[in-house]
Amino acid sequence: MTQGLKFLIILTIVLVLILFGINLSPWQSLPSKYVNSQDIVRIDVKYKGVDYPLNYAQRQRVLQFIDQVVPTPFETYLSSKDSKVEWEALILYLSETHHITLKPIAKTRQKLLISAPEWEKDGLLMGQDSLSDFLKQAYDRQ
Repeated sequence: MTQGLKFLIILTIVLVLILFGINLSPWQSLPSKYVNSQDIVRIDVKYKGVDYPLNYAQRQRVLQFIDQVVPTPFETYLSSKDSKVEWEALILYLSETHHITLKPIAKTRQKLLISAPEWEKDGLLMGQDSLSDFLKQAYDRQ
């Protein structure tokens, strides 16, 4: 084999390994637009004035919801036919002293409108309502 052929074979193997490394690393998620999951100490759901801590699977589901929300103007709430959401708030603890509170505003056509003033001062956030029934597991354990 010639030097050029050996070089091309080694280069091809190295590039294939790099591509495998990039594609086979699911634990390296893209950074969230609102909060990094590694910064979260715990997440609680507030129901009837009591905070209920979420387990790991529930926290991941909440973080998936947060990653999918989009800003929406406050007028969306005013023009919507809403239904009441049972839980009062989601509290994301970034440390023991710093937390972010997400308050549900309304449920409309399978969408959930939430207020998060730290992230959207002039509007609301809207996402698929995959949380309301799911969060019942946290506070329905009584």
